Amino acid sequence: MARSAVQADDSEILYYLGKHLYFRPLGPSDAPLLRSWLKEPKDWFTSPVGEQNWPVWLEHGGHQHVFGVVLKETDRLVGVVRLHVHRPFVRRADLTLIVGGTACEGNLTEMIRLALRYGFRELNLNRIEVGVHSEHWRAIRIVQRIGFAHEGCLKQALYRNGRFVDEYRFAMLRENWGSLLPR
Repeated sequence: MARSAVQADDSEILYYLGKHLYFRPLGPSDAPLLRSWLKEPKDWFTSPVGEQNWPVWLEHGGHQHVFGVVLKETDRLVGVVRLHVHRPFVRRADLTLIVGGTACEGNLTEMIRLALRYGFRELNLNRIEVGVHSEHWRAIRIVQRIGFAHEGCLKQALYRNGRFVDEYRFAMLRENWGSLLPR
């Protein structure tokens, strides 16, 4: 469910609402917290994009769809979701998540499901991909449990903690997502 609010300048902001979380735009006041998360490899749920690229990565618009993930109960920013549409004409995007500490860990499934719903419903995507470094077994289990299909392994594709590690690639197709929805 999307709900909207109007800012002082009359531009509309969309909030994507879930049971425990909602999405909101990121602002300049979020920068210090985001910088701290980007420095902590444990906060990256999916494959990192690199701290040096974070200002560009966080820009919303064009082919980037970036949201702050907020815990409804406390109105506290607990993560970031990004859908980067690489190929708009084939309706395909990469999903990247940053989890800010332990506050959102119990809601990772909801965070991913909201991102999928936004991608398939609002962006009319056909395919959403995610990359997970090979040592992040918890993330691998979560994306598989949600219904992402394992599509391959990119050998030594990421540099983590002073060494190269593999990246596992997963994808969710619109037709598979639709079959996972409650009837």
